[in-house]
Amino acid sequence: GYPVYQYTEPADITRQADLMTANIIDHIGLSRVPLTITFNHMCTDVRFSVKNQGVENLIIKSITLVGVKHNGTLKNNTWTLTGSANSLSSNPFVLTANANIADGNTLDVTGTDKHFVLLPQTVTAGTELFIVKAVMDGIETTYTHTLPANMTFSMGKSYTFNITLNQKMMIVDPDTDIETWTPEQIDYINPQSGFGIQDWLPAEE
Repeated sequence: GYPVYQYTEPADITRQADLMTANIIDHIGLSRVPLTITFNHMCTDVRFSVKNQGVENLIIKSITLVGVKHNGTLKNNTWTLTGSANSLSSNPFVLTANANIADGNTLDVTGTDKHFVLLPQTVTAGTELFIVKAVMDGIETTYTHTLPANMTFSMGKSYTFNITLNQKMMIVDPDTDIETWTPEQIDYINPQSGFGIQDWLPAEE
């Protein structure tokens, strides 16, 4: 039958990993034709872009993602999620940025190594989804974003939340950027040490 994989996303986002699978259908096993295998992302990529609007000295201390489930079972490219959503007191996903953003500039604070990896799911309206801690002109400020409507994080997609910070408030663009998560953006878990993917040919008779 189909392989079954049980997975729990760790709270440490530097250890969060995407899972990838490939389906090979109706391939002749003894064929000498090269086999091209396309691997697809089974998880969801989440990123944050922050713009400084009128703050002389702005430091993004951290972004914490909460309100999402992090335990699941993958079978036949379908996730079944279990357990409760994370929270500030239970398995929060924390990005420690300590990033300076000059007035008028925009920065992708997740970069290449600080993005969040989620299990695909729908988060309901009214859920507190993320908390931003910033130091603005020497004063530490905390902002919380609550979803105004249900939001679906789809398998194989990359979501970027665009945030603007000024002296009075945090503004979250309602139009989240959604793109296909390309292989060039991923880290993956090898099934075993030294495992590689090679063109396979049958032994000579």
